[in-house]
Amino acid sequence: MITVVGVKHTEALNKQLRRLILNVKPDVICVELDTFRCRLLRGEVSEEELRFYKGKLPCIYKVMSLFKYKSQVKSCVKREWDVETVLEAAEEINAEVIPIDMDQVLVYKKIEENIPLKEKVRLVLSLFRKLDFYEEHGREEYKEEFSKNFPTLKRWLIDERDRFMAEKIKRLSQEYE
Repeated sequence: MITVVGVKHTEALNKQLRRLILNVKPDVICVELDTFRCRLLRGEVSEEELRFYKGKLPCIYKVMSLFKYKSQVKSCVKREWDVETVLEAAEEINAEVIPIDMDQVLVYKKIEENIPLKEKVRLVLSLFRKLDFYEEHGREEYKEEFSKNFPTLKRWLIDERDRFMAEKIKRLSQEYE
């Protein structure tokens, strides 16, 4: 049986997530991370390897990181809280944690290779806007607006990654029957 738990990254629900994991006691927990970032959070990456990885990150990644940072500051929620909670709870119940996301270097290289200039300009300009569009207009309108203004970002950050993760979950469900 597979249980999918969606987590809003801007809300600290670590107690609820931890309780769920300890109650369900899964053998395997999939996390929305690529392999490198999962290893990084586990403390399995050397400083040299981290420097090399950061050097491979495309410029567009650094721009997108500013959005993540602004969102984190606004919500007062620590980044990666969900994965840290999963890793701790998984260790307690001896569950295997498997990263299922696409390699982030690849994702951002694809974005950088495919994003038109007009969309790049829109992205940079949006850095200077307030982040409360989502709160003011609701999730559906936000998704519609994002899709319209940033089709390349939507394709690679949402559509392609969702497809990749769904396929990986499907394979894992067969492997762990």
